[in-house]
Amino acid sequence: MGRRSLICFRTSTVFESLGVPSYADDMNPANADRKQHEAIKELERLQHEGDVLSGLLRPTTAAKADMTDPIERWGRRIGRMLAAIAFLAFCVYFYLAYVR
Repeated sequence: MGRRSLICFRTSTVFESLGVPSYADDMNPANADRKQHEAIKELERLQHEGDVLSGLLRPTTAAKADMTDPIERWGRRIGRMLAAIAFLAFCVYFYLAYVR
């Protein structure tokens, strides 16, 4: 069990000259651990940071809004009404342009 493998991981000079890692580099346990650690770190960063569309798709900002403020209430009503009108306008445009 304590013996080391006699297999040596070598890279091709063609791949080295192009700057492309060889297949043997991916099979090296040290590189696999490093890549797994980098991937986990990147996933954690994305989980904390979020993406560009997260504010649009999740209603967290609407839940944080102060409903006692009349400007926020009217702003939300106007925004929803404009979104509904834009949606209907696109539906009519697509129907007239492509279906009819």
